Amino acid sequence: MNAQEMLNEGLYDSVEDALSHAIIKKLPPEEQMRRIRFRYPSSAFFIESNEYMLRQAGLGNADAFYFWMIPGLARCVAQESFGEKPRLNTLSRMAAYLKSLYLGVHVEYFYAVLLDARGILIKTVLVGRGTVNAAPFDMGKMLSTLVEHNAKAVVLCHNHPGGTLKPSPEDIQCTLRALAATATISVPLLDHIIIAGESAVSLRESGCIQPGLWVMMQGPRKKLVREWVDMELLN
Repeated sequence: MNAQEMLNEGLYDSVEDALSHAIIKKLPPEEQMRRIRFRYPSSAFFIESNEYMLRQAGLGNADAFYFWMIPGLARCVAQESFGEKPRLNTLSRMAAYLKSLYLGVHVEYFYAVLLDARGILIKTVLVGRGTVNAAPFDMGKMLSTLVEHNAKAVVLCHNHPGGTLKPSPEDIQCTLRALAATATISVPLLDHIIIAGESAVSLRESGCIQPGLWVMMQGPRKKLVREWVDMELLN
C-alpha cells in the first residue's frame, strides 16, 4: 500500500469512527461504510461532498450537515491564522495564504486576490469554478471587481486537484490574457499561482512567460512589483 492509499484508508477509518457516534443511525456502521465506499472511491471526495449527496449515501440530515461542514471549518481556521488584513506582498507570504483556501477542495477554483498599495489584502474573489480538470476564468468579473474595490495589484490563483504542478498551455494563455487586461486599467498582475496539495508554483518564476514581457506589462517601478521577487515558496 502506497502513501496515498494509506492516507485514503486512514481517512476512511476516521469517517467510520465518527459514524459510530452518529446522532441517528439509519444503517449499521458496516453497511453505511460499504455504501460510502461504493459511492466515493476516494475518502477525500466524501469529505468534500454536499449535503444532498451525503444523504443519498445513507446519512441522516444532521450527520450529513456535520460532515459537509468539516472542510469549510478547516479553511476558516487556517485563514484566520493570517489575521483579518494580512500583508501578502511577497510570493512566499501569498503562497502560504493561498494554500489555506484549498484545504479539502477537489475541483478547480479560480481566485483573484486583491491588494492595496502596501500589499494588504482587500478581498479574495472567486472568479471561476470548474471540474477536476479545468477552471473557467471570468475576465470581465475580475476587472470589474478590481475597479470596484480600487485594487492596486492582483494575484490570480487556481488549484490542480490532480496534484500536478506543471502549468498547462491553457494556464499560460489565461495568464497572458490577464496581463493584457489588467494593464488596460493600470493594475499590475503580480503573479498567477497554482496550488497542488501542499505545494505551489509561480507562473511568473517558472519561466513559462518571458520575464521581460511580464515586467513590461505591469509597471516595474511600482513598489509592490519590486517586492514580489521572492523565491521562498513554502513547498
